[in-house]
Amino acid sequence: MGSADADNTRTLRAPPSPAARSCTGASWVLTPAIVAALGLVSVGLLVVAIRLNDDQAASVAVADVLAQLRNRLSTSHLWLEEAAAGGEKSKVEADLADLARLADLVAFGGWNDSGRWVVPSRDPELARDGKELWGMVAQWRAIAAHSLEDLAIAGEGSELERYADEVFEALQTRATAMEKGLRAGYARRAAGTKALLLTLMVIWCGIVAATTAVVWVRERRRLTVERQLASTTLELERRVDARTLVLQELNGQLLTAQETERRRVATELHDALGHTLVLAKLCVAGAQAEPGGKSGSSAALTELATMLDQAIDETHRLAHDLRPATLENLGLTAALRLLSENGVTHGGAQVEAHIDEVDDAIPAAAHVVVYRIMQEALTNVTKHAHATRVSILVRRHPGLLEATVEDDGPGFDLAGLQRPGKHGGFGLATMKERARLLGGALAVTSDVGRGTRVHLEVPSMGAAVRS
Repeated sequence: MGSADADNTRTLRAPPSPAARSCTGASWVLTPAIVAALGLVSVGLLVVAIRLNDDQAASVAVADVLAQLRNRLSTSHLWLEEAAAGGEKSKVEADLADLARLADLVAFGGWNDSGRWVVPSRDPELARDGKELWGMVAQWRAIAAHSLEDLAIAGEGSELERYADEVFEALQTRATAMEKGLRAGYARRAAGTKALLLTLMVIWCGIVAATTAVVWVRERRRLTVERQLASTTLELERRVDARTLVLQELNGQLLTAQETERRRVATELHDALGHTLVLAKLCVAGAQAEPGGKSGSSAALTELATMLDQAIDETHRLAHDLRPATLENLGLTAALRLLSENGVTHGGAQVEAHIDEVDDAIPAAAHVVVYRIMQEALTNVTKHAHATRVSILVRRHPGLLEATVEDDGPGFDLAGLQRPGKHGGFGLATMKERARLLGGALAVTSDVGRGTRVHLEVPSMGAAVRS
């Protein structure tokens, strides 16, 4: 699991290639360009539609004026004939005034009777026809005015009447031709505009299709990258879990080896050093019992015997701590109760212990682990807490074993102890590791001036101890 896994991990975490980064940059540039193109084409479609509508409105207005002009021309011709036969002249004069106004609208534009602005035709040929029509209307008005001044020369069959008829026919023909030209010109422009609209629509649809394709491709790439990332993440998690399991197994083996070494050292202390000290004490006692000994020698032997007693007691205590005989001979419950009585060694601390029968609550292999955790907790109380009250609680619940050690000592800054670069906390880490090996959890809560609480939770029968 050494260099090969590291190489695989580096492969999985390899940075994107320059080509991939360039494609990503190009996609980020392409998207605003496509959006801008869609906007421009949409604005173009709107402008073309507005111009087509304005052109249609202008053509309709000019055509309407031409129709009115033809109508006034016909009525003025009729009223002129009636005036020559003795009819009223006012009707002719009114129609002639309307003819002048309508001709001005066709040639130069202006406001019509409906309050709409009439724009002269932008077609050069139609504009020239409008100017000529304006001149012919002026000529017709002059003929009509001359006829009204002297009705005698405008009689039937007169030269003036024939000339007036020719001008009238020419005006009607020119007005009709202009109307047809307007319609034809509008039809041509409408056809061109429709072709332009169709082209713009095709371009717009093409851009939309291209955008959709680009988005689809990018989405496919994104999904592919996400799947690859998920696969890579799962692979990395699998490797981390495998390595974590290996570390847990190594920690379990280390703790097992530690307990084995403790048993060996305890056995050596008890069987070898302990027996040697006992024999030395017996020799000292024999020397003291001999008659005729000097008083100085007797005092020295007494002091030596006292020191040997202390060494024997200390050896027994060390052997018990390394290999608690109570745990092996009487079980976890008895060992915990004895530990609660002797675990806090400094004077002045009141110890309250409530310990249930828990021998069959957890596997036998887990007894020593729970005992070591409680032993370490009480050792910390003795060394650091300076407490006046210590509470030890071991409770058995369905599926769970709880153990709590709480004191009213000065406490400590738990967050500061766990901060990187801080020394200490190794005992707490070992306790948590032991709890985790049982499938349980250890929680430590403390604050300066508020004491410390160590709480252990271990699953009941069925919890496996990693070995």
